[in-house]
Amino acid sequence: MKYHMHARLHRGPLGQPQRNDLRTQDADDLTEVEQTAKELAADGYTVWIYDHGNAAVSPGGSNYRTILKYTPDGRLVDLR
Repeated sequence: MKYHMHARLHRGPLGQPQRNDLRTQDADDLTEVEQTAKELAADGYTVWIYDHGNAAVSPGGSNYRTILKYTPDGRLVDLR
């Protein structure tokens, strides 16, 4: 898989959150991951999308690099 999405929804105090949800997705298609990220952000999640990096440098390994961040308030931070 080339892309990894990590989405977190956390409400309430850290010690006793009212809600603490985590969603993840791996895919080869960035468009697919972005669509899911937009839907989750609309539901209140903060979403990070990572690129696994260049597999030729480390075959079988990964070098996660944050490329996009979606926030619940509709902002998109493009880190590419």
